[in-house]
Amino acid sequence: ALKFNQLIWNIFQGELGREAHPMPVELRDNMLRLADFVNRRLMEIQADPKPEQLTAVININTNIAAGLMEN
Repeated sequence: ALKFNQLIWNIFQGELGREAHPMPVELRDNMLRLADFVNRRLMEIQADPKPEQLTAVININTNIAAGLMEN
């Protein structure tokens, strides 16, 4: 599940990193910072798994998914 989640965030990073991406620059930069945080956290969890480390990633994923479903 961690590897799949990391793949999803890597896809987000790749897409958001395109200069021609239509998202406003400030929002795009914020999403890229968020993706960087999630990827770093996922690597930390893989190196030293602790259930409490998942809370932030789960909350971020849940909020992103909820926002996407509204559209």
